[in-house]
Amino acid sequence: MKGHKLNIRHADEGDRQAILNLLDAVFSENQRSSTRRGDDFWQWKFKSSVFGSSVINVAEEEGKIVGIDHLWPWELKCRGTIIKAYQPCDSVVAADYRGRGIFKQLRMRGIEEAVNSNHQLLFNFPNNNSLPVNLKIGGQYLDEISWWVKILKPISMTMGTLSGELSTSLSIDDAFSLDIGLLDILAREGENFDQYVSINRKAGFHKWRYHDRPNRQYGMVSIERCSKMIGAIFTLNRKGASREMVLVDILGDPALSGYLFREVVEVARSLNAAFLALMDNRRFGTPKLWKNGFIKKKMKHMVALPIDLAIENKVSRIENWSLVAGMHDSI
Repeated sequence: MKGHKLNIRHADEGDRQAILNLLDAVFSENQRSSTRRGDDFWQWKFKSSVFGSSVINVAEEEGKIVGIDHLWPWELKCRGTIIKAYQPCDSVVAADYRGRGIFKQLRMRGIEEAVNSNHQLLFNFPNNNSLPVNLKIGGQYLDEISWWVKILKPISMTMGTLSGELSTSLSIDDAFSLDIGLLDILAREGENFDQYVSINRKAGFHKWRYHDRPNRQYGMVSIERCSKMIGAIFTLNRKGASREMVLVDILGDPALSGYLFREVVEVARSLNAAFLALMDNRRFGTPKLWKNGFIKKKMKHMVALPIDLAIENKVSRIENWSLVAGMHDSI
């Protein structure tokens, strides 16, 4: 294989099935979920983002696609200023072709395209395997990602953790159906000029990210107090006999965070969840959750590669980010 010429190029529509097959083949090696990628996933992930077009580069050898790197478009906001960003993800190399620097070649081409299209930032959440190459290319290590976990059924949670089954997404009761109009109102409620790097919740974002996402259903909880509003979006999974509830987004007035988290715990109990998990988010006061019986757990990593050096100090400190699990496509 080393004697053959490797071609790094843009993916085209004719590569769709080969790309999906390679993603499934590689991610099945350590993927926690049973989700497989079909045409609906392709349309949602690569074609329909409200933030613009994906950049997909492939490595091809003798007519066979052996590597993929995807830059997923995002818009972030800080102090009222929009940050155009890409999230590198869906980055895989076929097992027989690893160790040849293919990942680096793909990513370097992507970075060049990000520069040429005036994007300001790359950020992502690599696992232990891909972290070293992300740093070697120039990414700045922010920290491990902290999660807060509320254990509701210890025995059930342990059985789910030990189960060899893959997790599957569960349907959610209509009582918790997404109300896109309300989510948009909550987003406006939470608008301010604060110091956190957060999602730019432009028109159509909530519908695209949560309502239209294939192979996974989301529910929501919202509360109102003294003319203020806050809400959260969650998903429900089954692993073995255990149910897992993950809070994937929080939006609205942070002053009501305490009320929201108490309500979400009760919803998790009503849905028979063994545990509730959410990403650490200083804007919404999650560091205080230990007082409510949550424990802290660290999973995966966060890396940022600022292209626009004017934002480097801001985006290179994890405490400046308002992180939610919905920024990661697998949840």
